[in-house]
Amino acid sequence: YSYSNNIDAGTATVTVTGKGNYTGTKSATFTINKKSVAVSWSGTSKTYTGSSQIPSASASSGVSGETINLSTANPQTNVGTYTATASCLSVSGNRASCNNYTLTNTSTSYSINAYNLSNASISGISNKNYTGAAITQAPTVKVSIPSGSTTTLTKDTHFTYSYSNNTSAGTGTVTITGKGNYTGTNSKTFTIKAIA
Repeated sequence: YSYSNNIDAGTATVTVTGKGNYTGTKSATFTINKKSVAVSWSGTSKTYTGSSQIPSASASSGVSGETINLSTANPQTNVGTYTATASCLSVSGNRASCNNYTLTNTSTSYSINAYNLSNASISGISNKNYTGAAITQAPTVKVSIPSGSTTTLTKDTHFTYSYSNNTSAGTGTVTITGKGNYTGTNSKTFTIKAIA
């Protein structure tokens, strides 16, 4: 007997051929089912970076010499909860075909969390002389995102700010509060100098 189409998923054939006191051939078919492989996900909790992000997906074929290469869909940038999906892009190795595999666990929920302004730098705040009125200054807020660069944030879009102890001579404080893709608070103090 001999086989044909008996490696890849699909319909395979076994053919029996007579020998000795027997002659002729007879064939029968059988099904090779696709191998079920579960997708594994990692990095489902992200922090806002200003760039699009998506979890990592992987799938082990369990077949010697074969590697399943996945593609992922639905990367997002802003803070929120999303769903990522994965599909077979290609298979490297002996039998390079996605048709031999059925993927399970092909979607996952992931979150992009707000960037905490406790890591922000605040500038533009300087010491002032007492005037008898509340002293206000507009802070410049910068964060080191995306990685390796500096972004200047916009008031009322990315943060709001408020003041305390900013009338009498002493130490005044400006406090920034994250908004939108930013969260948390940060503060900077300044001196209000008494009139000599």
